[in-house]
Amino acid sequence: MIRPARVLIVAEMQGRDLLRRRLALLILVALPLTFYLANAADPYAPVLAGVGMSWAVAGAALFAVLAARSVDPRLVQAGFHPRELLLGRLLLLAGLGLILAAVCAVVVILISAPPRPLVVLP
Repeated sequence: MIRPARVLIVAEMQGRDLLRRRLALLILVALPLTFYLANAADPYAPVLAGVGMSWAVAGAALFAVLAARSVDPRLVQAGFHPRELLLGRLLLLAGLGLILAAVCAVVVILISAPPRPLVVLP
């Protein structure tokens, strides 16, 4: 049985672990934004920003999984269900992805001239 409180505990634990890697997360976010800013005159630059942000979230997911490899067996022995661990990690990464997407969208809307946030739609 999945307990929501335990899922939140896992999400908090993963968040704290990712916050310890501030420099790596900063580079993961800054690099795609730098690519966007370097190509801001290109009409498809917002697409590059979206691809870059998806890359940043995937990199954060990689850090989360690598850090959890040593902790997960102990949490399962302590009574956490593997689904709770997975859901907690997904909850954190979904929240992180939404925050990064919002930041990216604001940057794209403010810098693109004229603003073209929907350039990927037909």
